Amino acid sequence: MQPTDEVENPETSIVDNSPLKRLAAGPVRQEALLYLGVVVLTMLVVKRVLGLSFATLDVPFSYVGDAVFYQAVTKGLMENGQHLWNPSLGAPGVQTLFDFPLSDGMNLLMMKLISLVVPDAVTVNNLHFLIGFPLASVTSLYVMRRFGVSRPAAFVASVAFALIPFHFMRGITHLLLSSYWPIPLATMLCLWAASDDAPFLHGRTIRWRDRRSFPALAVAVVVGCSGVYYAFFACLFLGTVAVYCWSKRRNVLFAMPALLLVGVIGGTVLLNVAPSLVYTRIKGPNPEAVVRSSVESELYAFKITQLVLPMAGHRFAWAAGVRERYNQSISGIGQGLLNENETASLGLLGTLGFFALLTWAVFRLRPSRRGPPSDVMEPLSSMNLTALLVGVFGGFGSLFSFFVSQNIRAYNRMSIYIAFFSLFALALLLDRFAFRRPWAQLPFATAAIVVALVAVAVLDQTAPTMAVNFRAQSAAYNNDASFVAKVESSIPPGAMVFQLPYAPFPESGPVGTMTDYEHLKAYLHSKTLRWSYGAYRGRETDIWQRQVSQLPTADFVAQIKDRGFKGVWVDRRGGDVKEASLQDVLGVQPLVSADGHLAFYRIP
Repeated sequence: MQPTDEVENPETSIVDNSPLKRLAAGPVRQEALLYLGVVVLTMLVVKRVLGLSFATLDVPFSYVGDAVFYQAVTKGLMENGQHLWNPSLGAPGVQTLFDFPLSDGMNLLMMKLISLVVPDAVTVNNLHFLIGFPLASVTSLYVMRRFGVSRPAAFVASVAFALIPFHFMRGITHLLLSSYWPIPLATMLCLWAASDDAPFLHGRTIRWRDRRSFPALAVAVVVGCSGVYYAFFACLFLGTVAVYCWSKRRNVLFAMPALLLVGVIGGTVLLNVAPSLVYTRIKGPNPEAVVRSSVESELYAFKITQLVLPMAGHRFAWAAGVRERYNQSISGIGQGLLNENETASLGLLGTLGFFALLTWAVFRLRPSRRGPPSDVMEPLSSMNLTALLVGVFGGFGSLFSFFVSQNIRAYNRMSIYIAFFSLFALALLLDRFAFRRPWAQLPFATAAIVVALVAVAVLDQTAPTMAVNFRAQSAAYNNDASFVAKVESSIPPGAMVFQLPYAPFPESGPVGTMTDYEHLKAYLHSKTLRWSYGAYRGRETDIWQRQVSQLPTADFVAQIKDRGFKGVWVDRRGGDVKEASLQDVLGVQPLVSADGHLAFYRIP
């Protein structure tokens, strides 16, 4: 049968050929194809850049540092139904993560849903990371289309947003930050609150029931469940919108929608961390839990140069050289100024939009008639300027950290908001100066512009260095898996293993040449054993582990044997742990991993 635009009426079984039905069918199909196109193109680029295949999905894209932590959290979520309590870690106690609250309920729910189909924690994390690419493109496209951006301009900007260097460079290591698809939705909330038709506001009265109230509440809950950083920044921008609305209309009533949304997001964050608050109330505060310093807000701020210069490792040598020269000049000023803020690069398209927003804010450009892009550009430029003043090195974020709270320290993470603001602005300007001009209606003219701009985004924002070395990752992963299987076969199921050297959890930093969270790899491959690592720093079990690990070897063995431990795991990269004396006291030969880094001593 040939395709047809005819719509069948299910009640009468008569084909409806009305002009209204045919008119509706065309735009709906075009919109559906637009969304399908942005998803397919984004994933094809991601597959190419990362070097993916179906055979590599069960190999960790990263197997070091925070990536290992998130794999362990995911495994615990799958085994125990939640992430806050894990009896396989923190022996002889039980690992609890209440001192390290995560307000990422949406991401945890997504991982739980994926795990219902995929039984492996590594694959779950990989898929969660990959799903973030099409989700970012779809939410970006949806928001831009809601505000009148044409299909070609929204397509270009959405592809560029999903493929922003931030996404690849955060990767699995910062898994929850890589899932930034709620950023466009948070921006939509801000633009709604800044509009003349704001949620909850009907004339000069507050109403909870109108066409935007419930969608706004739902989006605010999603943003509040997307991590404390993204929620905090969203509240900051809504605060900016509240000031913007008050200054424009000189009536505090028009600031209320933004302030109400701040309350909803903040309340959602509190619900996410409520178990931690209750736990702290019962067990008391833990000053060792997460140690922060106000100076870190300076170290983890971004610089305007990092936003607008080519990204590190750019595929074109001349662009990579520009960034390398800048980085060398910065490293000569002070240690630590180059860190995760290296992920802040906006790319060429984002940089154009960024400068456009600054120009709009500084020169207060106002066209002769209102309407797009003015109604969107004005609040976007205000929020962009706020992000710049707060997140830049030595900005207001540093003052907030110094005087209010040190827990929000990495203001460079605001760069992903700046990226969306900038690409949104670019899309509006492309409409005004390109896609809606008469010459753009010439055959293939629009398609040629779209192809050229997408090519610029892909070539400028991705690089061969982003590819995953699956061979090396697989070798390291399988080495540990094989060794843990030997350990499990040598002692009874349910036995406890003490891990040396002692390393505080979380965020211990390097111990010898061991990177952070190395001890968690034993748990990742284990099915039947309990492991000492993972007891929260500053709590009872951790204090006991710290003290007993410092005892003479004979006393150390006696203490852990008395507690029921059946073996000692040694990571030889962690420095001198008196392994020779340990072998003498136990009188057994160790199992040794194929790479020689790990040893296991069974306690007779």
